[in-house]
Amino acid sequence: PLKCKPHERDPSTLGPDEKPILNLMQNHIWSKHEIDERLEHLYQHKPQTFSDRAAHRCMYTLYRSFNWLTGFKPQNTPVTAVEWRLIVLESFAGVPGFMAAMFRHFRSLRTMQRDHGWIHTLLEEAENERMHLLVCMKMFK
Repeated sequence: PLKCKPHERDPSTLGPDEKPILNLMQNHIWSKHEIDERLEHLYQHKPQTFSDRAAHRCMYTLYRSFNWLTGFKPQNTPVTAVEWRLIVLESFAGVPGFMAAMFRHFRSLRTMQRDHGWIHTLLEEAENERMHLLVCMKMFK
């Protein structure tokens, strides 16, 4: 077979402009020790004030309830749980773009001024998220 990628060829045949690429193309293979060390020193924000603790508790409660509703488990997650998570998340993802486009549209009507295409950009984003949802639904049929 044709060996055209720099990491597949003999290093002595590489030109001077190809040698720096060789190191960039090879991915680092992580050892178990390296993974454990990184996870051990993983930064997690510790709430300081009352409002920090309230926001943290609120987000943690939403996260846990979302996991419970979709059937997500940290180990051995069922495929249906992943399907539900993707469908729910992609369903919610299109809402901000659509709502922002609606508010921009109403503002433009209220002030009778152009918004110079920002509405269309926001609607394109909402359409993009809708297409993600359709792809997910098609993939899980």
